[in-house]
Amino acid sequence: MRRKMIGTTIWALWCGAVCFAQSSTDELRQHADKAQEVFDGPGHLRDTANGPVLDRPPEYPGGQAALFAFLKEETIYPPEAMDRGIMGKVFVEFVVEKDGHVDSVRVKRGVHALLDAEAVRVVGSMKNWIPGMQAGEVVRSRYVLPISFVMQEKDVQRARKRAKRKG
Repeated sequence: MRRKMIGTTIWALWCGAVCFAQSSTDELRQHADKAQEVFDGPGHLRDTANGPVLDRPPEYPGGQAALFAFLKEETIYPPEAMDRGIMGKVFVEFVVEKDGHVDSVRVKRGVHALLDAEAVRVVGSMKNWIPGMQAGEVVRSRYVLPISFVMQEKDVQRARKRAKRKG
């Protein structure tokens, strides 16, 4: 039941973000470049194929809807994190290889070891992606995926009560 609530929450947040985040492609690329610089620092190559912007970025089979459905289905909120009321967004970086498999999965920006480990586990279990393309060639490319761990208010209050009883 909790898994469904968490999945529904992730899906609802994603839908809200999509509705309010409509921008032109050029504008999105500029914002993405700036955001990536925050993660990597100035001058760091985001793409292992030595190109700053791909002609076609890597894509999860079925697109974003399928990716979020996968995350909703496979992500398990760690019970200890839920008991302690730990929430947040974990940014996971990985490489989509030329054959589409996911490699070099690591936490780019974490929240807590429990949530970080679950995010890495889920990303590592993904099926092959459609690799990115640059100048007509299939290339290795980095991808940063945010994974949100959010609890409903009643779950937060339940966690606080448990913590008071234990402490």
